[in-house]
Amino acid sequence: MGTARQIINDERKKLTEIVIKNLEKDGLNWIKGWRSQCTPKNGATDLPYSRGNKIKLMIIADQKELEDPRWVTFKQAQTKGWKIKKGAKSIALEKWIFTKKEKNKLTGEEILIKLENPIANYFRVFNASDIEGIPPLNKVKKLEFSKTNIEFIERIKKSSECQILEKNQDRAYYSSASDHIVLPLKENFKSHEEFLGTMLHEMAHSTGHSSRLDRVLGNKFGSPEYAKEELRAEMSSVFTQNELGLELKNNHIENHSAYIKSWIKVLKEDNNEIYKAASDSEKIAERLIGNFNKLEKEKQKYKGKIIFPKKRNINNDLER
Repeated sequence: MGTARQIINDERKKLTEIVIKNLEKDGLNWIKGWRSQCTPKNGATDLPYSRGNKIKLMIIADQKELEDPRWVTFKQAQTKGWKIKKGAKSIALEKWIFTKKEKNKLTGEEILIKLENPIANYFRVFNASDIEGIPPLNKVKKLEFSKTNIEFIERIKKSSECQILEKNQDRAYYSSASDHIVLPLKENFKSHEEFLGTMLHEMAHSTGHSSRLDRVLGNKFGSPEYAKEELRAEMSSVFTQNELGLELKNNHIENHSAYIKSWIKVLKEDNNEIYKAASDSEKIAERLIGNFNKLEKEKQKYKGKIIFPKKRNINNDLER
């Protein structure tokens, strides 16, 4: 048994190998499986998992065709009076500690100190399908699309931090130079779902503007930087859809072989890249959700039920 950091590195390598294998087999179509899964959450606390742990559980759930998004530790199951099924296998998740409490030498007060080198640890969780006695899952009703959802799409559009233009052309893109999004006309899409998915993808790109989350944009097609930004946009689009209670089946990222090859190259060179992408994607999704939520609170016109994730401490992805 190695150190916590060694175990984490080994787990990251294994997950990266799964992602590479999926990319080589299905290109970016493999991401579609995430849309059938609700946001992974702890079955005991009801808190959603975040960042690398979130993406890992979504990938594992898709791979194993798990329909229940709840996960708990052995201790949590024991405390609740639930029983882990014989032969059930757990999944290792990461736990990073970035701060510690110390006493102020002058005042004696406890203060929070930021660690130069975060402390690495891990914990293991079991899926609810492997737990006896856990209550049935209360499934969140997905928003079904129809003509009445055009108004809902328009409200999401209004929450954009940059202007969104619809033009009679066949290309969707975000221009970082002029800070606006251009989309084909709604009637040029096969469905309202496809239009919304494309819009969310471009809205994700727009968060990279220097006045917002400040990512490097305008990268050359086929380059590693282009690949990284495209995957972040698509991953965050999926996160946003799940948290809004949407079920969009179409894949909106361009499935070019040049992009696939460049992304595989990036992953092979760095086992940490999928975790970096997950962290950035969650920040993007939280910004998009936050903007929409703020607009909804101001208007208070929409009567449909939208479930937003509980607040969490994004600095420490602690055992829940």
